[in-house]
Amino acid sequence: MYLLKPIFKIETPSFIRDSIKPLHWWMSLNLEDAYFHVPIPPNYRKYLRFAF
Repeated sequence: MYLLKPIFKIETPSFIRDSIKPLHWWMSLNLEDAYFHVPIPPNYRKYLRFAF
């Protein structure tokens, strides 16, 4: 059993700044609690650690 690692690109702050247009909607995403959505079997949780 293993987790598949998705590949995605996080844009740079300068790219985001340059792409902002008038009347655009933006959002913020807090990844600090994202790990709650990853199913970890109970017997492996003792090996799992996060540091912020």
